[in-house]
Amino acid sequence: SRLETLRPDAAILYRSEFVIDGDTLYTPSRERIRLYGIDAPEVGSRCYLEATWELRRAVANGFFVESGERARDRHGRSLYYLFTPDGESIDLHMVASGLARAFAGDGQHRAVLVEAEQLARQHRVGCLWEG
Repeated sequence: SRLETLRPDAAILYRSEFVIDGDTLYTPSRERIRLYGIDAPEVGSRCYLEATWELRRAVANGFFVESGERARDRHGRSLYYLFTPDGESIDLHMVASGLARAFAGDGQHRAVLVEAEQLARQHRVGCLWEG
């Protein structure tokens, strides 16, 4: 199935308290969430600001989550695929917009994200691939 047509697990609309970068944020309850399927630029890296601002914009109205194959990463962050209240995949949006790479590891939506990255690279979309 296509990532953008999937529905999140939980009926809980999460809120973001603070966006750290293009793939990590805190909720008001201080839960640290990392977007499961992507890898965005870190602090100090090229495109960090663009990716951070875009994730901030994408989660501004809250978000739903879908669990991945693992619950936590090696840093103790909760791993989820994120969706807007309208059902748009935030992970897919970040990759297709050229602001994040498809995560090289596991994940049930990896193939869709890799395809989106390949298209963004090919068409030189976004900060990461514009040249």
